[in-house]
Amino acid sequence: MVKVVKKNNKLIGIIILFVVLSIFYTYLMAPQHTLIARDSLDGYFHLNRALSLRHIWYSPINFNDWGGVGNATALFYPWLTIYPMHLLTVIFGPVSGFLLFLTLVTFLTLVSSYISAIKFSGEQLFGILFALIYTFSFIRNSSVMYRWGLGEYIAYIFIPPLFLCFYNLLRQ
Repeated sequence: MVKVVKKNNKLIGIIILFVVLSIFYTYLMAPQHTLIARDSLDGYFHLNRALSLRHIWYSPINFNDWGGVGNATALFYPWLTIYPMHLLTVIFGPVSGFLLFLTLVTFLTLVSSYISAIKFSGEQLFGILFALIYTFSFIRNSSVMYRWGLGEYIAYIFIPPLFLCFYNLLRQ
């Protein structure tokens, strides 16, 4: 019973750490609660893509936004992956919804990479260090902070489990 309580306390501490780091990371993205596109308005395209999902149930080509020109932005990525962001933007507004989605994706990336590293090594410290290094690496930061690449930083959630699966397949 004592071991279970100690293990749960460690896990709660790690979850709290990941939540705090995710919130701080999002704060660094927009400290004044203002989004700044740093890559030739590419970020605004991604934000508009999520906002235009309000019409996805009628047509994958959006004729209702951008002056009715018919942008097929829902075809580039599977739109279900960014639909949670759309719901957050509907509930909290475009900027807050985007930032909450970034916080959620950062948290999920930390958890995914932590669990994968624990399964790989069996070491908790290795899991924490890998999660921190992977989640806050330059390549992910450039996709998040510079490009706002929604598909890219959603995909970063799934890369550590995929590598773990490949490792397990090769090991057998």
